[in-house]
Amino acid sequence: MKQHLQSLHYGNVQNLRRGPDGQWTGKATQNGIQKNITVSPDGTVRAR
Repeated sequence: MKQHLQSLHYGNVQNLRRGPDGQWTGKATQNGIQKNITVSPDGTVRAR
């Protein structure tokens, strides 16, 4: 999962955890801004 996020230009990926619903959550930096991220089972990334 970390490699997938890095290929989408997210860096400093931290605290990745997989939930019971198959989604991954954690934190990552994009364009110098740290964001909370959620990755769905199909690989879609949501950052907030």
